[in-house]
Amino acid sequence: MLTLAPKGFSCPDTEKVCNPCLDATKACNLNNNCKKHRANFISTCTKEDQNKGDTCNRKRCHKALRSFLDRVPAELSHRLLFCPCQSEGCAERRRQTIVPDCSYKDKEKPNCLELRRICRQDALCRSRLADYVANCWTTSPPGSTCPNQDNPYACSASYARLIGQYVAGCDSVMA
Repeated sequence: MLTLAPKGFSCPDTEKVCNPCLDATKACNLNNNCKKHRANFISTCTKEDQNKGDTCNRKRCHKALRSFLDRVPAELSHRLLFCPCQSEGCAERRRQTIVPDCSYKDKEKPNCLELRRICRQDALCRSRLADYVANCWTTSPPGSTCPNQDNPYACSASYARLIGQYVAGCDSVMA
């Protein structure tokens, strides 16, 4: 799903080298709101947590990511999140930009079933998870690239709303 290009992503000039991820970053930097919230989550998610000796404070990182995704228009935030990459290097830079290591790596890997239980106890997480399951889980034939053939944007938007919640990365056990 993360390699699909959302609406508006096409190289206008096929003669030139096209880098939609770089274009998305430039567009964000030209918008004061996007630039401010992006700078905040990058700063928060890369700052060492002095109290715990961790690479960062995960709770603050999640809050900053949620703030970015909630307060920046989707046409800017989703361009960063879903820009199509042609190489592994580009995909890794995109992942590090929008979902920094701090937001999901931990010394101890949490059990996805436990995360699901915690999410189901939180009203906001529970509603976002239900939205994700409704829009992204597929009964399509194997090999289908888009879980919701009728409205692929609905799945992308549902996925973006889950970032910064307890369950990001545990989609195989979330039903």
